[in-house]
Amino acid sequence: MEMPHSNYNMIVNMLSGDEGKQVQTGISTINTMLGIDLEKDIIDNLDSNINFAVYDGAGINVTNWNIIFTINVKDTAKAYDAFDKIISNLPPQQKGKVTKEKVEGVDSYKINLGGMNDMFIGVKNKNLIITVGKFMYEKALKADVSSGLLSKLEDKNLANTLKADTNVFYLEVNEIFKAVKNFEMFIMNFSPDKKGIDEKTASTVQMFNYFIASSYLDGNSIMGDLVVKTKFQKPFLIGVKELVDKHK
Repeated sequence: MEMPHSNYNMIVNMLSGDEGKQVQTGISTINTMLGIDLEKDIIDNLDSNINFAVYDGAGINVTNWNIIFTINVKDTAKAYDAFDKIISNLPPQQKGKVTKEKVEGVDSYKINLGGMNDMFIGVKNKNLIITVGKFMYEKALKADVSSGLLSKLEDKNLANTLKADTNVFYLEVNEIFKAVKNFEMFIMNFSPDKKGIDEKTASTVQMFNYFIASSYLDGNSIMGDLVVKTKFQKPFLIGVKELVDKHK
């Protein structure tokens, strides 16, 4: 997978004139506010294997988001040093929301997001882990790759894409639908007819299995693939047209 700093440098080099100046001005502002050198202290220390995931849709609610972000870092000590610099330069009110604690033996930062929601940040085995909620954070720290998602997938094409040396965005439709169902009462409050998710919408959603997009750098170009897995027993476009016709 391409290094994050390589992607960053490519984007910066593509910018010219006023756009490039605006980016540099923004970076300088961030450096001053946080007391760091964004490029040297953070971007240059990032490695490959970037992951953002939302797990267990049925368990998602207002206080439990089941969100996790991970990325490899080159130097663990440098990552913690950057965090400490940022925290030390926060205004007193924001700084008071950050505490340090050991979680599963890992030095961690706990950041209160308001109410019962806390963000946890830590580094284990050069993996920077960021989650909302302690349960998900502990689960990530104790994770065993050999028994993870890839080991349970029956769809070998999907498994091969997820573990390939590319950037990947994967969305399992049924898990997202479960999460949306948990917020159905909120949806009804904002719906003009005060109705929830009807059977026709539910059956339409169930026709889709997953969306997966993968990409990689090829010189100055970004190459990619998009796969939409469905339960259609007919050509994709015909299946989509029939679903659209049902909702007319």
